[in-house]
Parts: sequence; C-alpha cells; structure tokens
Amino acid sequence: MNYPAYIAHMEALTGRRLPALYHRLAADGMLDWGTGMPDWYKTPSPRLLTHPPLLLIGN
Repeated sequence: MNYPAYIAHMEALTGRRLPALYHRLAADGMLDWGTGMPDWYKTPSPRLLTHPPLLLIGN
C-alpha cells in the first residue's frame, strides 16, 4: 500500500490535516506491515525484522 498517498487521500476526504508524525512514519515505511497471507511469519516477517514498522515487536 502507498501510505503517503493514502494519508493524502484521507486528508482530502475528511478535510483535516493529520499530524506531521503520520506523514513521517509513512515516508519512513514505518506503517507498512506487508500483505496478509497464511505463511506471513515465514515470508514477509523476516524482511520486516530488518526494518521493523511501528509496533511490529511488542509483548
């Protein structure tokens, strides 16, 4: 998903500007969790661990 474009779309749709933090997280790839699939933990998960998105690792 193109999160910067999605944020811009939602801002235009609602007429409100999201805080700069959201734009920064989207630009840095910190909102991209990959796509859902049955073996998500085998395929995208190892790639995400090299540059984890916000709140990927929590316990």
